[in-house]
Amino acid sequence: MSDLGLEARDNLLWIARHWPDLQAALGGGGGNALTGMASGDGDPIPINVNVSDLMREIEDFARHHAWVLMELQPEPPFVYWLPSTSRMPDLLAEVAQCHEAITADEREGLDFTDEASEFRRKVDGILFGREPRKYLGPCPTPNCAGELTLRALTEAETKARKLTGIQYEDEGRCRLCGVAFTEDTQKLYLRGELAERRMTLSEIVSALLVLGAETPYRTVQSWAARGKLIPEDGLYKLADAHALATRGKVAA
Repeated sequence: MSDLGLEARDNLLWIARHWPDLQAALGGGGGNALTGMASGDGDPIPINVNVSDLMREIEDFARHHAWVLMELQPEPPFVYWLPSTSRMPDLLAEVAQCHEAITADEREGLDFTDEASEFRRKVDGILFGREPRKYLGPCPTPNCAGELTLRALTEAETKARKLTGIQYEDEGRCRLCGVAFTEDTQKLYLRGELAERRMTLSEIVSALLVLGAETPYRTVQSWAARGKLIPEDGLYKLADAHALATRGKVAA
């Protein structure tokens, strides 16, 4: 778990360094998803709700794992841990530095790493407007470790396609083996892999979206916590998650 722990640590420390930038972005300025909060003189202060919600999620994540660390009765060389502060982003940075204790448990470590990666992706998108990409799952080429993504359409592109009525698919290529794919071919591949494919929780969320069974990460995480998804070597069966996501629904 050491590599996962280092990846999570680096992502969380990156978020902690950019916390002041998130606080600045909290003030709005773009007009997207803004609401008003009264200031001292009665004038409304525009608040970016998306940023506010994300900051709260990250803070909840930090406090949860701080609690986990305080509850641990670790074996040497780890010692009983207490945070030096409850303030963000310092608490987040302290939790990040304790990644070894958290990732010592494989299941906890995978979830910890998944969430840290997802939080960094969201913060990066808010602060720097990186071109969003849609994750489509693992490459179908045997023995290829590639992960497939397609550039997500902008709002303007989506509207233009609806207006023209043109139906066509964007094609991508695996960055490792070069195999061409579309979202539909990848969807067919994933459906064929349902019986055997095992993934991390974040990968399952993305795969369910591709399969037309969009499910929030927190819901998938709760399935694992309640034993509805059973890990095998730290990974979960996509088929089990798909069955839970489509329960009571007509399959797409």
